[in-house]
Amino acid sequence: MTEVRLGDVIHGPFGDDCWRRVHGTGYDVLRKNDGSGEFWGLFVFFGPVVEPSSDPGAASGRTGVGRFVFRADEPVIRRTTSGPHDIRRA
Repeated sequence: MTEVRLGDVIHGPFGDDCWRRVHGTGYDVLRKNDGSGEFWGLFVFFGPVVEPSSDPGAASGRTGVGRFVFRADEPVIRRTTSGPHDIRRA
């Protein structure tokens, strides 16, 4: 996972139709459930729900700040320009 920065708009994991503007980031680990004793690296992105084509200050009809959690090996879809259809997998 690369190039997710503060202010980016990213798509939720698991294919849900939800986008968040990244206001904060974090990192965590999760033990794998395969008995190996290994851990997944997790990237955490905090921010409000927004429309993918919204201006930086605009929010969607949904309220609240929350988080998206991605494993280090999962792709992140993010909007890279002001156009509503310009997205990129990070």
